Amino acid sequence: MIKQTLGAAAVAALALAPSARAVEVLTPESGFAVEGRYEYLDGAFRAGTDGAHGIFVNRIEARLGRSFETASGTLGAQLELWDARAFLADGTTPVTTGSVNALEPVNAWLSWTTGRGTFRIGRLTQDLGSRRLVGRNIYRNTTNTFTGMDWRGDLGPWRLQAMLYSPDARRPNDRDRLRDNEIRYDEASFDRLFYGVYAQRDLDARHRVELYA
Repeated sequence: MIKQTLGAAAVAALALAPSARAVEVLTPESGFAVEGRYEYLDGAFRAGTDGAHGIFVNRIEARLGRSFETASGTLGAQLELWDARAFLADGTTPVTTGSVNALEPVNAWLSWTTGRGTFRIGRLTQDLGSRRLVGRNIYRNTTNTFTGMDWRGDLGPWRLQAMLYSPDARRPNDRDRLRDNEIRYDEASFDRLFYGVYAQRDLDARHRVELYA
């Protein structure tokens, strides 16, 4: 198998962006949310499709997180499940992994926080800076996840993050199983890697510098 590597070898970028989304140390949290919507398209424009398409998609999110203080640092644990499903799709409506990912643990990680930063390992979602390169999906019914590890901390005025991830492949990915909302857990493969370093520095209340390598 050809090893696919995405990361430090080819990517370096500088961005100026509003600082509303800062890189912050992620702490475990708990919560619950339900979302549903009906999507309708009249006059399909994609190749191989025609007519009108409709689909109802819904998502249930459940999060459970805990932190434990010790003499040398803080141990954190986070579990988050997404149950993303699709219904009422007719025979020609496309159903993809963008709509369906049933009963998937999108976050399942442990963290260790000290005065030098936070280290995480496990399955995780990721908002990286202004989210231009990597972001937790907001509108789509499913989200991208990674398996791996990262570290976040400060160096003077800079916020830093080093990461080594395997992008997870959403499963199932064939039409019939997706239409059945079949439960199958996503797959990580370390033949496919995403790694690098991210740095951020605020310039003022509205702007910041972002570096990617």
